[in-house]
Amino acid sequence: MINGRCRVSQLRLDVDILYTMPHWENKSSADKDLQTRWDTWYRVLDQHERNHGAFAEKGYNDILSGLSSIGTSDNCQEITNLAEQVYNSVSARLKQENADYDRTTNHGESEGVTLNTLASNNSNEILASRDGDVNYWWLVFTALIGLLYYVRKP
Repeated sequence: MINGRCRVSQLRLDVDILYTMPHWENKSSADKDLQTRWDTWYRVLDQHERNHGAFAEKGYNDILSGLSSIGTSDNCQEITNLAEQVYNSVSARLKQENADYDRTTNHGESEGVTLNTLASNNSNEILASRDGDVNYWWLVFTALIGLLYYVRKP
């Protein structure tokens, strides 16, 4: 409160965007063609996740802008309520934008975030190693992608 009027006097909002991405250990020991397909798939996945991050960055700026535009009042609770409305409104919009983006892209599938990007023309290549044994890395990888999809699903 300054001169009997309440206002937002200080703005501080921290946003940290953390991307949790799969990592392929011993990638260099795999078939070069599969490495190339992985790199392509990974770039597309990374871009998809960064698009989600761009929504968060825009939301951050929108919240700061909205808070900055709150005027003054002789009622401090009114200022608090307006600040909460700005935050809640932008947060709800961000949640919807992210859900819409994932629905539109089928969680990135239409952009190329699909196991087909990794698959070769020979469908047996992925599931079997050179010696004919089941490629357990691939099974673990597909389970991980399924888990990431499930965790991110609203």
